[in-house]
Amino acid sequence: MIAAKNQELNYRTVPDGAYFYGMTIVDGARHRLMMWSDFLGADGTDREMLIQFRLHDITIKGSGLLQLIRDAKRHKIDILCVAPRSLIVMGGDGLIVKEIEVKAAE
Repeated sequence: MIAAKNQELNYRTVPDGAYFYGMTIVDGARHRLMMWSDFLGADGTDREMLIQFRLHDITIKGSGLLQLIRDAKRHKIDILCVAPRSLIVMGGDGLIVKEIEVKAAE
């Protein structure tokens, strides 16, 4: 969870005009840095998507996930984590990540 301006977020993008060399995936207590130089592609639907890196495949489940594909294309994702339970239960508009699964690439 990311705290910003008195709100809980599960997703943050890189500020305009800046470039970060990787994205951080937060799954519970574990933080993983995925370098954009290892990015192979992303595909999926509004409810489930797959982001592929050279060594890892990341499956993300939730809602509003098409925004992730647009931001991955431009290397704009900074931090991605599972949404707080209160946000998942309430639902709402925008991107909500319910589950992140990281596996070694095959």
